[in-house]
Amino acid sequence: MKIKLTNFIPWLLINLVILSLYYSLIAYLFSDFPKEEPSFPQQGLWYFWSILSHNITNYLQTVITFFLFPLNYLFVWGHSFLIISQEIKYFGISYAFDKLLPHGLIEFPLILFYQYLSYRLLYLYIKRKSLKVLLNFILENKYYFLSTVPIMALSAGLEAFIT
Repeated sequence: MKIKLTNFIPWLLINLVILSLYYSLIAYLFSDFPKEEPSFPQQGLWYFWSILSHNITNYLQTVITFFLFPLNYLFVWGHSFLIISQEIKYFGISYAFDKLLPHGLIEFPLILFYQYLSYRLLYLYIKRKSLKVLLNFILENKYYFLSTVPIMALSAGLEAFIT
């Protein structure tokens, strides 16, 4: 069952609405947390490797533990939104957007894309209850699974050296 990118577009749009509501909830619930201003590491190669290894770990965790998809989804976005809301609170919205752009334009849709892959794995497993079906799905869509890492590297490079 090969993925059609046209099926990803509705997923992306629905998630933009869901994540907007989720961000509002996180920002409201944790508006006073923490009391310290966040600190940011310096730009450079070490920061690039730190970001890239974190993103690859997140990707592998999301895909390998597809059966925990709802929890992974809530955790990844809750953590991201907590950090974004802290930046907005302490430094202002323009600063937060300066830190999010341009890498966020690549990273956020990429996260949604590999969460979509995880969702499809969960859906197929629930529907067919077969590991062979999952393996076939992964093999048929190997280019999607493999292409995420170079795109992550591009996003990490933008974040570490530009933003």
